[in-house]
Amino acid sequence: MLLDKGLFELIVSHRGVTIHSFFGLPCMPLVDTPLPISNAVIERLRACKRLIVDEISMVRSDIFTEMDRRMRLAKGNDKPFGGCQIVACGDFHQLPPVVENQLLVETLLGNYRGIFAFETETWQQTAFTPIVLKQQMRQAEDPVFLWILNAIRDNHPEIIQAIDTLNTQVKSREDGIPALCCRREEACAINQARLEALPGEEVRFRAQTQYLYHISPELETIGKEFHDLPCDEELVLKKDAR
Repeated sequence: MLLDKGLFELIVSHRGVTIHSFFGLPCMPLVDTPLPISNAVIERLRACKRLIVDEISMVRSDIFTEMDRRMRLAKGNDKPFGGCQIVACGDFHQLPPVVENQLLVETLLGNYRGIFAFETETWQQTAFTPIVLKQQMRQAEDPVFLWILNAIRDNHPEIIQAIDTLNTQVKSREDGIPALCCRREEACAINQARLEALPGEEVRFRAQTQYLYHISPELETIGKEFHDLPCDEELVLKKDAR
């Protein structure tokens, strides 16, 4: 089972791994010349008989296309994904790919016709057989919450009423309790506010970025502006920071 690296959960009990880890993908946009693949990745992909991709809506168009290219190369087969069966699970009305940089959006539009996996030529070639699950399982016993979720998902005219109902359940977070954030910027804002509240001097550590592959200057700019890195380029700490 594969997960987009934007997800924070990892289904360990099902031997789930991230797409980037399984396919050996770098943390950068994949819209330049094809990148080399290590022998270890080739062997892993060649042995794969079935791919199950969870939260397919979050998989960016360039990543989905590169997954297909690597599977074809590893399998020595020019069929979609090298002839390997692929099961893509998810809902395109829910979480979209994380693409916040306008330059990257324009690049993906120019190369793949959009940011979503289903907008790519690879998706059309794969010719998935859609299976729609219509029975609600998780919220079956909570019709109000189910109504809220569907109103938000479908952008229903009652969406404002649904959000207002949802907000009535929001409580202030007690000090010391970690915050669960949907986006990186929200977590960074909380961390920055806590850091500024601490006394003492700041200590700064500057990261050194080295690309293992040759990329164009344009892509390097996109990568830096997109902040598609495992950490910030500059780490700022104070005593007692957590």
